[in-house]
Amino acid sequence: HDTASTATFCALVCARERATGFAANAEGLGAATAATGGALRVYASREAHSSVLKGARLAGFGAANVVSVAIDAQRRLDPADLERLIAADRAAGKVPCAVVATVGTTGCTAVDPLASIGPLARRHGLWLHVDAALAGAAAILPSMRWLLDGVGHADSLVFNPHKWLLVNFDCSAFYVRAPDHLQRTMA
Repeated sequence: HDTASTATFCALVCARERATGFAANAEGLGAATAATGGALRVYASREAHSSVLKGARLAGFGAANVVSVAIDAQRRLDPADLERLIAADRAAGKVPCAVVATVGTTGCTAVDPLASIGPLARRHGLWLHVDAALAGAAAILPSMRWLLDGVGHADSLVFNPHKWLLVNFDCSAFYVRAPDHLQRTMA
């Protein structure tokens, strides 16, 4: 991808299509969300990059369905608040769809606890996208591998080689757990 923003957008479209059984691409988001029983929700901390909100808007979720998860004292996404918000949304008839966790927030380089968020996302059937654009490349160093502890739970991951690896600008690496899903979504 050219930037992590387009990768995050693609991840959210993939999440949308998984949640709607590919009905959003086929019938439009309105018909697909009517079939799922409620509005699709995307969760991220207030420290997440602005591309999460922009991508959710472009993917048809709507800004009102991007849920801001509380942060802890280290400015990381709080998994307990995420769990609470998912339960509240389900009780209100909304459909939890995706969570975006960040490895190296733009404002303060906070690293969300993937090892806690990942199992929670799996348990609730949410697409987990990891935005490691800023700090993901640092995990090349053995002493920094902890940055990606729990990344094995992710459905998608982006990091930017152009930030730390001396690669020319416009090089974002986007990985997905299920390439066939990405291909079908974008076909």
